[in-house]
Amino acid sequence: MRLWKKIILSIAILAVLVLGAAWVYLFPMRGLEKIVNDKLNALLAKQSEFQVSIGSIGGDVINGLKLENVVVTYGDSFTRFETARASKVTITYSISNLWHRDLRFTLIQIDSLDIHVQQDSSGRFLPRYATSKDTTSATGELASFFIGTFLLSEASIHYARPADTLVADHISL
Repeated sequence: MRLWKKIILSIAILAVLVLGAAWVYLFPMRGLEKIVNDKLNALLAKQSEFQVSIGSIGGDVINGLKLENVVVTYGDSFTRFETARASKVTITYSISNLWHRDLRFTLIQIDSLDIHVQQDSSGRFLPRYATSKDTTSATGELASFFIGTFLLSEASIHYARPADTLVADHISL
């Protein structure tokens, strides 16, 4: 009987140690940010010329996330530049909807968004964004996407051409 108690106690202590080590890696050591950045960039590398970097991830994963220092970079064979930067992005959702691949967000709030668009010497806009034919799935159906409330504060848009630049600052929605 004593042997069984020792085995059960050892398994319980081992489980607590493994869970504690996972928590330390994911949160204080910022392992969650590394995993998300790597997966996101691997997905985007297959489909586009964008790269995303997320500085930190907070909030509870069940109801919502808070992303800080989100940077989107565009790069092709000729040019590379920062397309968008947001100091803080707050997203509120239902995990049940996401689990069923129903992209229904209760709230998306973006603070201090900077968007950069430029025109190259041949007159093309950079970055080139996806069109409706690029976003359809293999079955031809568009993905379900809904945002309940969208808040944007202190945004700016920079549009650069070879001859001049247009800047719009302090945009809030």
